[in-house]
Amino acid sequence: MVNLDSDDWFARRGRLASLVTSGEEHNADMVAGDLYLMEDDKDYAWTTMLFEKELRFEKPKWVDLLTFVQQDLGPIKLLIRVDFVRRHALRYNENLRSFEDWPFYVECLLRGARLILTPQPGYAYRMRPGSLSRSGLQVYNQMEANYRRYLEDDRLKAYPEVLAVLQTQLARVRENRRYYRVMAPLKEWKLSRALVELAHTPDFFWLFVRRVPRIVNYRVKRRLVRLDLPR
Repeated sequence: MVNLDSDDWFARRGRLASLVTSGEEHNADMVAGDLYLMEDDKDYAWTTMLFEKELRFEKPKWVDLLTFVQQDLGPIKLLIRVDFVRRHALRYNENLRSFEDWPFYVECLLRGARLILTPQPGYAYRMRPGSLSRSGLQVYNQMEANYRRYLEDDRLKAYPEVLAVLQTQLARVRENRRYYRVMAPLKEWKLSRALVELAHTPDFFWLFVRRVPRIVNYRVKRRLVRLDLPR
Protein backbone atom coordinates (compact mmCIF):
# COMPACT_ATOMS: atom_id res chain seq x y z
CA MET A 1 0.00 0.00 0.00
CA VAL A 2 1.47 3.38 -1.09
CA ASN A 3 0.63 6.78 0.44
CA LEU A 4 0.93 9.62 -2.11
CA ASP A 5 -0.89 12.96 -1.83
CA SER A 6 -2.35 14.47 -4.99
CA ASP A 7 -0.06 17.53 -5.08
CA ASP A 8 3.17 15.68 -4.21
CA TRP A 9 5.36 13.37 -6.28
CA PHE A 10 8.23 10.91 -6.10
CA ALA A 11 11.39 12.98 -6.44
CA ARG A 12 13.88 10.20 -7.01
CA ARG A 13 13.89 7.46 -9.62
CA GLY A 14 13.75 4.05 -8.10
CA ARG A 15 12.32 5.32 -4.80
CA LEU A 16 9.66 2.64 -4.60
CA ALA A 17 12.09 -0.12 -5.55
CA SER A 18 14.66 0.98 -2.96
CA LEU A 19 12.04 1.21 -0.21
CA VAL A 20 10.66 -2.21 -1.08
CA THR A 21 14.19 -3.62 -0.99
CA SER A 22 14.82 -2.05 2.43
CA GLY A 23 11.52 -3.39 3.72
CA GLU A 24 12.28 -6.89 2.51
CA GLU A 25 15.85 -6.87 3.81
CA HIS A 26 14.73 -5.85 7.29
CA ASN A 27 11.45 -7.79 7.29
CA ALA A 28 9.58 -4.56 7.99
CA ASP A 29 5.83 -4.01 7.80
CA MET A 30 6.21 -0.27 7.11
CA VAL A 31 9.02 1.59 5.37
CA ALA A 32 9.60 5.24 4.48
CA GLY A 33 12.35 7.68 3.52
CA ASP A 34 13.07 11.34 4.10
CA LEU A 35 10.97 14.10 2.46
CA TYR A 36 12.06 17.12 0.45
CA LEU A 37 10.12 20.16 1.75
CA MET A 38 9.22 22.47 -1.13
CA GLU A 39 7.27 25.66 -1.65
CA ASP A 40 4.39 25.44 -4.08
CA ASP A 41 5.94 27.60 -6.82
CA LYS A 42 9.49 26.19 -6.68
CA ASP A 43 11.12 23.22 -8.39
CA TYR A 44 13.71 22.79 -5.63
CA ALA A 45 13.60 22.14 -1.89
CA TRP A 46 14.77 24.34 0.96
CA THR A 47 15.27 21.49 3.44
CA THR A 48 14.26 17.93 4.27
CA MET A 49 12.04 16.74 7.07
CA LEU A 50 14.71 14.75 8.90
CA PHE A 51 17.19 17.63 8.65
CA GLU A 52 14.67 19.99 10.23
CA LYS A 53 14.08 17.51 13.03
CA GLU A 54 17.84 17.13 13.52
CA LEU A 55 17.65 13.40 12.93
CA ARG A 56 21.02 12.23 11.62
CA PHE A 57 21.69 8.65 10.60
CA GLU A 58 23.35 7.00 7.61
CA LYS A 59 21.73 3.56 7.66
CA PRO A 60 18.07 2.52 7.91
CA LYS A 61 16.74 3.09 11.42
CA TRP A 62 14.01 1.28 13.33
CA VAL A 63 11.22 3.53 14.58
CA ASP A 64 9.05 2.45 17.49
CA LEU A 65 5.86 4.08 18.75
CA LEU A 66 7.69 6.37 21.16
CA THR A 67 10.10 7.64 18.50
CA PHE A 68 7.27 8.11 16.01
CA VAL A 69 5.25 10.24 18.45
CA GLN A 70 8.23 12.01 20.01
CA GLN A 71 9.69 13.09 16.65
CA ASP A 72 6.25 13.93 15.22
CA LEU A 73 6.78 11.75 12.14
CA GLY A 74 3.17 11.92 10.96
CA PRO A 75 4.10 13.57 7.62
CA ILE A 76 6.26 10.64 6.46
CA LYS A 77 4.90 8.79 3.43
CA LEU A 78 4.92 5.08 4.10
CA LEU A 79 4.81 1.89 2.15
CA ILE A 80 2.82 -0.64 4.16
CA ARG A 81 2.49 -4.36 3.65
CA VAL A 82 -1.01 -5.06 2.41
CA ASP A 83 -1.17 -8.36 4.26
CA PHE A 84 -0.44 -6.56 7.55
CA VAL A 85 -3.30 -4.12 6.93
CA ARG A 86 -5.66 -6.93 5.99
CA ARG A 87 -4.60 -9.17 8.86
CA HIS A 88 -5.42 -6.46 11.39
CA ALA A 89 -8.48 -5.13 9.51
CA LEU A 90 -7.06 -1.60 9.51
CA ARG A 91 -8.84 1.22 7.70
CA TYR A 92 -8.34 4.95 7.34
CA ASN A 93 -10.95 7.04 9.12
CA GLU A 94 -12.81 8.50 6.15
CA ASN A 95 -14.48 11.10 8.36
CA LEU A 96 -11.20 12.95 8.92
CA ARG A 97 -10.37 15.83 6.60
CA SER A 98 -6.89 16.56 7.96
CA PHE A 99 -4.12 14.85 9.91
CA GLU A 100 -5.65 11.53 8.93
CA ASP A 101 -2.38 9.62 8.41
CA TRP A 102 -1.22 10.00 12.02
CA PRO A 103 -3.90 7.86 13.74
CA PHE A 104 -3.60 5.19 11.05
CA TYR A 105 0.16 4.90 11.57
CA VAL A 106 -0.31 4.82 15.34
CA GLU A 107 -2.82 1.99 15.02
CA CYS A 108 -0.31 0.04 12.90
CA LEU A 109 2.42 0.51 15.50
CA LEU A 110 0.11 -0.42 18.37
CA ARG A 111 -0.60 -3.67 16.55
CA GLY A 112 3.08 -4.48 16.37
CA ALA A 113 4.07 -3.11 12.95
CA ARG A 114 7.84 -2.94 12.39
CA LEU A 115 8.70 0.46 10.86
CA ILE A 116 12.03 1.15 9.19
CA LEU A 117 13.07 4.69 8.17
CA THR A 118 15.75 5.27 5.53
CA PRO A 119 17.78 8.50 5.39
CA GLN A 120 17.56 9.07 1.62
CA PRO A 121 14.99 11.71 0.58
CA GLY A 122 12.90 10.68 -2.38
CA TYR A 123 9.51 12.34 -1.93
CA ALA A 124 8.65 15.95 -2.78
CA TYR A 125 6.27 17.39 -0.20
CA ARG A 126 4.54 20.62 -1.23
CA MET A 127 4.08 23.37 1.35
CA ARG A 128 1.51 25.79 -0.05
CA PRO A 129 1.94 29.46 0.94
CA GLY A 130 -0.74 30.51 3.39
CA SER A 131 -2.25 27.06 3.64
CA LEU A 132 -1.56 26.82 7.36
CA SER A 133 -3.17 30.16 8.09
CA ARG A 134 -6.30 29.12 6.22
CA SER A 135 -6.59 25.57 7.52
CA GLY A 136 -4.45 25.76 10.64
CA LEU A 137 -7.34 25.83 13.09
CA GLN A 138 -8.93 22.79 11.46
CA VAL A 139 -5.61 20.94 11.59
CA TYR A 140 -4.97 21.82 15.22
CA ASN A 141 -8.52 20.86 16.19
CA GLN A 142 -8.01 17.46 14.59
CA MET A 143 -4.58 17.04 16.20
CA GLU A 144 -6.09 17.76 19.61
CA ALA A 145 -8.86 15.24 18.99
CA ASN A 146 -6.32 12.60 18.00
CA TYR A 147 -4.09 13.23 21.00
CA ARG A 148 -6.99 13.23 23.45
CA ARG A 149 -8.30 9.99 21.96
CA TYR A 150 -5.05 8.16 22.60
CA LEU A 151 -4.50 9.75 25.99
CA GLU A 152 -7.77 8.06 26.97
CA ASP A 153 -6.92 4.77 25.21
CA ASP A 154 -6.31 1.97 27.74
CA ARG A 155 -3.73 0.40 25.42
CA LEU A 156 -1.42 3.36 26.01
CA LYS A 157 -1.16 2.53 29.72
CA ALA A 158 1.58 0.15 28.65
CA TYR A 159 3.47 3.10 27.13
CA PRO A 160 3.85 5.72 29.91
CA GLU A 161 6.60 7.57 28.01
CA VAL A 162 4.31 7.90 24.99
CA LEU A 163 1.54 9.27 27.21
CA ALA A 164 3.94 11.88 28.62
CA VAL A 165 4.94 12.98 25.12
CA LEU A 166 1.29 13.19 24.04
CA GLN A 167 0.50 15.41 27.03
CA THR A 168 3.33 17.76 26.05
CA GLN A 169 2.24 17.82 22.41
CA LEU A 170 -1.37 18.44 23.38
CA ALA A 171 -0.29 21.53 25.35
CA ARG A 172 1.71 22.75 22.36
CA VAL A 173 -1.20 22.20 19.98
CA ARG A 174 -3.51 24.21 22.22
CA GLU A 175 -0.92 26.99 22.34
CA ASN A 176 -0.60 26.98 18.54
CA ARG A 177 -4.35 27.11 18.15
CA ARG A 178 -4.56 30.19 20.36
CA TYR A 179 -1.89 31.83 18.22
CA TYR A 180 -3.58 31.06 14.89
CA ARG A 181 -6.97 32.21 16.10
CA VAL A 182 -5.50 35.70 16.01
CA MET A 183 -2.95 35.29 13.22
CA ALA A 184 -5.28 33.69 10.65
CA PRO A 185 -7.69 36.67 10.42
CA LEU A 186 -4.74 39.10 10.58
CA LYS A 187 -3.19 37.49 7.47
CA GLU A 188 -6.54 37.83 5.71
CA TRP A 189 -6.89 41.48 6.83
CA LYS A 190 -10.01 40.70 8.81
CA LEU A 191 -9.06 43.18 11.50
CA SER A 192 -12.32 43.24 13.43
CA ARG A 193 -12.26 39.44 13.74
CA ALA A 194 -8.60 39.56 14.75
CA LEU A 195 -9.35 42.11 17.49
CA VAL A 196 -12.14 39.94 18.86
CA GLU A 197 -9.83 36.92 18.98
CA LEU A 198 -7.05 39.03 20.48
CA ALA A 199 -9.33 40.03 23.33
CA HIS A 200 -9.76 36.34 24.12
CA THR A 201 -6.05 35.54 23.75
CA PRO A 202 -4.20 37.60 26.37
CA ASP A 203 -0.94 35.71 25.81
CA PHE A 204 -0.86 36.29 22.02
CA PHE A 205 2.05 38.74 22.04
CA TRP A 206 4.12 36.37 24.15
CA LEU A 207 3.26 33.54 21.76
CA PHE A 208 4.31 35.73 18.83
CA VAL A 209 7.61 36.78 20.41
CA ARG A 210 8.50 33.17 21.08
CA ARG A 211 7.97 32.38 17.40
CA VAL A 212 10.07 35.21 15.97
CA PRO A 213 13.40 33.29 15.88
CA ARG A 214 11.69 30.31 14.25
CA ILE A 215 9.96 32.53 11.68
CA VAL A 216 13.19 34.36 10.80
CA ASN A 217 15.11 31.09 10.51
CA TYR A 218 12.46 29.63 8.23
CA ARG A 219 12.32 32.68 5.96
CA VAL A 220 16.12 32.93 5.67
CA LYS A 221 16.59 29.27 4.80
CA ARG A 222 13.64 29.33 2.43
CA ARG A 223 15.35 32.07 0.42
CA LEU A 224 19.02 31.14 0.72
CA VAL A 225 19.05 27.35 0.70
CA ARG A 226 18.51 25.44 -2.52
CA LEU A 227 18.43 21.65 -2.64
CA ASP A 228 18.09 20.47 -6.21
CA LEU A 229 16.06 17.33 -6.59
CA PRO A 230 17.76 14.33 -8.25
CA ARG A 231 16.91 13.76 -11.88
